[in-house]
Amino acid sequence: MELTRRDRLRNEVIREKLHQKDTTVDKTKKKGRLKWSEHVTRMNERRLPSRAKHGHVEGIRSKETKQKRQKRWIGMRRAIGMARGRKRRRNLVSTQSSLNG
Repeated sequence: MELTRRDRLRNEVIREKLHQKDTTVDKTKKKGRLKWSEHVTRMNERRLPSRAKHGHVEGIRSKETKQKRQKRWIGMRRAIGMARGRKRRRNLVSTQSSLNG
């Protein structure tokens, strides 16, 4: 079988022609999911992953609007920017302490 990328065939079609069921990556992903599932099954049933697996999570997740999400990310960007340089951090602390006291 001689194929090139220009043939634009999906991976599933190629695997079907080669009579392959799963790729190594697919097998690895399935194995990892199985191991995680077994791990969660052995967990204490009061722990969150175990409750989530069995659908027993309580509470309501608040719906965050796009605007709120953007504000939160802008705040995080500012915090990361402030935390970058050591001198900037020191200046920030000294400025705040002189304003407070």
